[in-house]
Amino acid sequence: MNQLEDQFNLQKFLWLQDAIIYDLQYFQYHFNFLELCRETTKIFMQMGGILKTAFQDIISKCNIIERNERNFKHVHISLIQYILLEKNMDVAKYNGENCDHLKGTEMDAYTDYESTARTVLRLMWFLDYVAVLLEKLLNKPNDSLGSICAEAYNIALAPHHPFAVRFAARTGMLVVGRYVTIQTISRESLYKIIFQNNEDIYSTLQLCCHNFTKIKDRLWDLYKQEQLCDLP
Repeated sequence: MNQLEDQFNLQKFLWLQDAIIYDLQYFQYHFNFLELCRETTKIFMQMGGILKTAFQDIISKCNIIERNERNFKHVHISLIQYILLEKNMDVAKYNGENCDHLKGTEMDAYTDYESTARTVLRLMWFLDYVAVLLEKLLNKPNDSLGSICAEAYNIALAPHHPFAVRFAARTGMLVVGRYVTIQTISRESLYKIIFQNNEDIYSTLQLCCHNFTKIKDRLWDLYKQEQLCDLP
């Protein structure tokens, strides 16, 4: 990527949300969902520090989904159909480390498989975090960015992490706004990353919060219905 491509683009961010919501029933176009995750990640990459470290893995998760899609390029199915296909094939549970027993069997091709269903679940946790972060930015205008990031982490991500990770992340989130790569990251700095053309901050954050909630809720409804919420 060049420097321009690394910069967050609000218009692209909003367009991707609209495109996904238009296609919310099936997620027919994998690309839009993955690009929304990547574009969102750019915000945290530009903020640096603990947030950059915490979310840089989102890109690799998007790459896993694209890799799996390429392996089945002869089958034209939506993201949701792909997840259901993995469930029916009993491969949704595989994380690349729990499938050695498949070696030498008719499922040998899946001996190091990282399922799309499992990977999307991790992206759903990320969407949960972003939705909570947006909500707190709207509803707690006097709170520091660090406290909001920590609160969003406690609500959306901490339940999925072991204690050591939780402790490190909570501690790191609390220093956002004070010591992030020696650069102050405040609400104002965050808004400079997101807003470049004098857009209305409140209404845009409100729209994004509504859209992210709608997108993640569609996926959570599917995962609860198909009993996929606890993939290892």
